[in-house]
Amino acid sequence: MALTLAATTPGEPEIFASLQGEGASMGRPCVFIRLSRCNLACEWCDTAYTWRFTGDNRPHRDGISFDRGANQITLDEADAAARVAALGGTRLVITGGEPLLQGAALARMLTHLPDMRVEIETNGTI
Repeated sequence: MALTLAATTPGEPEIFASLQGEGASMGRPCVFIRLSRCNLACEWCDTAYTWRFTGDNRPHRDGISFDRGANQITLDEADAAARVAALGGTRLVITGGEPLLQGAALARMLTHLPDMRVEIETNGTI
């Protein structure tokens, strides 16, 4: 099985280490994994490249649409987990798009990361 991740550089999934900028763990080091696709179309979305692909006419404040082939990459769940683990750390932030659209695949990925604390940034509709 596989996860569909966002990419800002074609062929490179958006998996990176940084500090959490919001919420209860603000300021803490985290590994982030950004998934692609969203069931909403928020005009103010700061990651429209995860869902507003060419041919998608849902509104967005800047009107830009993105090439699906350049802004999505599919990874096996074990491969995604290995890339997360390679960055070290004990806290994982799963973001998107809407991560819970891929809930079953995420659950399988997390079996490969048993010692990670996990936060999911969700729009709350799923």
